[in-house]
Amino acid sequence: MKERLQAALRELIYRKVVKNQTDFAEKLGYNKTYISRLFNEHEPMSDKIATEMETVFKLQKHWLMTGKGGADPVFLTSPSGPTSRPTTNAFPLGPTDDDVTERSKSGNEFISIGAGRWVMLVPKVDQFGYGGYLVGYKDPEYIEHLPKHSIIVNEKHRGRYRSFEMRGDSMYNGEEDSIKEGDTVTGREINKQYWTSKLHIHKYKEYIIVHKEGIIIKEIIAHDPVAGIITIHSKNPDKTLYPDEQISLADVNELHNVIEVSKPRR
Repeated sequence: MKERLQAALRELIYRKVVKNQTDFAEKLGYNKTYISRLFNEHEPMSDKIATEMETVFKLQKHWLMTGKGGADPVFLTSPSGPTSRPTTNAFPLGPTDDDVTERSKSGNEFISIGAGRWVMLVPKVDQFGYGGYLVGYKDPEYIEHLPKHSIIVNEKHRGRYRSFEMRGDSMYNGEEDSIKEGDTVTGREINKQYWTSKLHIHKYKEYIIVHKEGIIIKEIIAHDPVAGIITIHSKNPDKTLYPDEQISLADVNELHNVIEVSKPRR
């Protein structure tokens, strides 16, 4: 079942019917945690949800339940969006070199969309999941159950990536490109062995800081590698509410360079 659901999701993403697993859950009208458990075979495929997938996405219920189908084993009819990738069958039911070609230990998946570009699926933590992430960030099973955020990349990046939903207005200064509450911020983790060298704050201004007391998205404007101290800065001009602060890297669990910010339609 897991392989069939992943194959269907990849095809729906390719055809631009859904953006990611979270969007799949929302369009289906189900809690994203339940859908994540279903995709990882921690919940059984019921007749009811298979019927709803058939109704909403035109996925073949019989194929979802049994793995058997007709000429196009995935869809009853072609959903809106680009036509399927040409293959010897209508859609490869298992992962191939052209589908999920790499799955990192951190949970990133890469899906080819042609022309040397890839959809990278990154584990995402929403605002309400911050506390859970502070506890489960080292637990592979916890990471596996996180919903996915998709970004387009030009290569299959190595390393650990995470996406976080922005909380609060500390990085909003009124400019369109500043980070607003609700934006999804994706970062590449900086290995702790590099924390004792000068961070590349001239290249990367914005960072995701997984602090023992919470998750912070800020600029880093100074780094003292000897003392292990960083100075964090908010873009919000209200320095009474958002003053510059110094924090010890000894109290930080993870540090990520911000590489992409996705803004929802407002």
